[in-house]
Amino acid sequence: MRTRATTTAATVCAALVMTACGGPADSDPGPGATAGSTGPATRFTGGEEARSGGVAVKIGRVWDADESAMEGGTERAGGKGKIVALETVVRNDTKASMGLTCSPPFTSTLVDDWGRRYEPLAGLYGVPGNPDCDDRLRPGRKDEMLFVYRVPESAEIAAWEFAESGRKPSVVDLSGMSVL
Repeated sequence: MRTRATTTAATVCAALVMTACGGPADSDPGPGATAGSTGPATRFTGGEEARSGGVAVKIGRVWDADESAMEGGTERAGGKGKIVALETVVRNDTKASMGLTCSPPFTSTLVDDWGRRYEPLAGLYGVPGNPDCDDRLRPGRKDEMLFVYRVPESAEIAAWEFAESGRKPSVVDLSGMSVL
């Protein structure tokens, strides 16, 4: 008997594989994809360290709420929405320093069980505990980072996708992680 988690994982895997493998010439290649980022996405499981080029990310916890503290106030989910946050540790294995909150060197997208993609909230530097806009993560160093997204209340979060600029995306399967 198939469980919801298995069905969800299968649906997301199918959607992500179809996206990664391409489609019609005018289709959207997906987040992080460029002309040089061909082939299927690299897959990881929530809780393990995931890599895209020189960026390594480990998701420690996923939670949802009605709101998130931000610099200068509170970001609310709104009517039929919710805030989903990923507590992560990001390590810079590149040869140059990188900013994590303002013009980060990688893109990230939260994916639900229908394959819908959600971008992080603007101004992640305003989330308490996140690096400031001018803070640089030096090569070989790591820092904690909270990625925050607004999604529909009905969305069942299944995966997190990220890609260093010019690289194929890495997909972290979140179906095995409980959303708190």
